[in-house]
Formats: sequence, C-alpha cells, structure tokens
Amino acid sequence: MKVRPGHKHNAGLTLLELLIVCAAVAILAAVLIPAVIGTVDRGAEAKSASNLRQLALATIAYANEHGGSLFRYRENTPQGVRWYFGFETAHSMSQPEGSRVVDRDAGPLAPYIENAHWVTVCPGFLKYTGMRKPKYGDWVTGGYGVNVLITGGVMGAVAPARLSSISEASQIWLFGTCAQINTFQPPASAKNPMLEEFYFFDHRELTVHFRFSRGTRALFAHLDGSVRPYSPVLLDTRRDGAHVGRATPVNSFLHLRP
Repeated sequence: MKVRPGHKHNAGLTLLELLIVCAAVAILAAVLIPAVIGTVDRGAEAKSASNLRQLALATIAYANEHGGSLFRYRENTPQGVRWYFGFETAHSMSQPEGSRVVDRDAGPLAPYIENAHWVTVCPGFLKYTGMRKPKYGDWVTGGYGVNVLITGGVMGAVAPARLSSISEASQIWLFGTCAQINTFQPPASAKNPMLEEFYFFDHRELTVHFRFSRGTRALFAHLDGSVRPYSPVLLDTRRDGAHVGRATPVNSFLHLRP
C-alpha cells in the first residue's frame, strides 16, 4: 500500500480506542467473574451435599449392623482415639497442631463408604487457604461436624442414640458443614484469628460454617438421609469472611435431638 507523502500511518490504537477496549473488558469481567464464581460455588455445594448424604446413609447402614445404635463421635482406646472421621494414634495426639496424623479410612463409617478418605473432606472448606490453621500434617482437612448430642457426647462418655428412639428423623441434624475460629493455638492468636476444621456441633458451640451461596447457607444431613441448606441466626465475628456461627439459637435443641 502506498502512503502519500506527509501522511503518518498509525497501526496502533489511539488513546480513545484503548480506553474503550479497557472499559469493554472491565464490563465483561464484571459480568463473567461472578457467574464463574457462582458456578464453582454451586459445584462445591453439590459435591458437599453428596458427601453429606453418603455420610448419613453410611450411618444408617452402620446402625442396621449394630443393633440400631449410632456410632460414637469419639471412642478412646489404648492405642489412640477413633474419631468418627478416622483413627488417630496416641503419639499423634501429643504432637503440635499441624503435625498430627489421622487415618481417615479407619473410622467407624469407612466400611460403609466408598473412598471414605475424601467423603469426609468438604470441598467448600478447602478454598479458605489464606485463613486456615492446619490441624493435621497432610493438610487434608475435614470440614464436617457431627451432632454429638446423639453420637455419644464430646468425650464419647455416653451411649449413642438408637435410630428407633428418634422421632421425626427428617428434622434431626446428623452432619453439617462445620468449622471454628481458633485464637488460642499457634499460629493462630487473638490478633490473628484463623479458620480451623471442627468435628462436632451441639447446642452451645459457634461452629456451623456457612460457606455456600456467598456464605449464606450451611448444609445439614438429616437422620433420614436427606440434605438441606439452612441460613445463619448468629455469626462469630472474630474473623471476617469465615462465616462461622450457628443455624439455631444458643442453647436451642431444635434439630439437635427429639
């Protein structure tokens, strides 16, 4: 192509054109990013709901083979502690936070769940990498808690409930998305609150974790195997963005026991 003398050919963008392109990119990002995040969040919620349903169905299968009794949240043995989510040796229990080890395939529900190691890990909890405090050395966190009012108590000192003794099983929570705000174990502190997995909920603790749908819904599996979302009634405000709190008022036994 011939260019006339005195005519400057500019193949690049003008400042105005560049501003228009930047504005268009910003608009597209504003539209697409929330949609992508929402899709990822819905995927994690669906996977978590599937995990919770498997845990509930495994519990029913366990009860059917153990005289109708539910499992114990915690069972103390000479070798260590058999948590609902796996076995931890006495040596591991004595190690610093972040160095402990648990065999997630050795819990009471593992024989009734395929790939039990991953079913007990909530995908919605794993995204909080910037605020999580490690408990176990492999960083394979849990993120699900169990209702200890029907599974033997916090220390495993009472008999678990029997399925036949629980009325309205569709209303009683068995498992839920769960976490706590830790301010008392390094590297967490009062000035640096951190999010940590927590393995039970009851009528007192602020441990239910609202991690789905922009932090406004917790998932619970009921004793009949159904899984439904619930919204918070009280939040732990010590760590912004952690969405830890309760789905029932403090000292309420609603959904916790018959």
